[in-house]
Amino acid sequence: MLGPGTSTANGCWYYSEVCSGWGYWYLNGVSKTCYPGCDPYNGTNGKILYGFENRDRIRGNFTSYYGKRYVQPGELGMGGYLRAQVSWWAGTTSQINVAVAG
Repeated sequence: MLGPGTSTANGCWYYSEVCSGWGYWYLNGVSKTCYPGCDPYNGTNGKILYGFENRDRIRGNFTSYYGKRYVQPGELGMGGYLRAQVSWWAGTTSQINVAVAG
């Protein structure tokens, strides 16, 4: 569950964020469920930011929709030694599964 105050307690940029350890990652994938429910267009009330961060910036894509999303650092103008991240941005808590590949 990803919501206000969620943390992996490993130095992520935001208070309501989960992030990986540092690495040369090439893909961040997130699967967002319909928790606590979806509208007829597969939208939820919880908005998340999924992407990458380094010591200078955080970049990613926003979604409030159910389903699987993937992003590569190059799509966000990033590369090098990074952390993959997913942040709660607005609305209700989101149920997600996240994986990173490097």
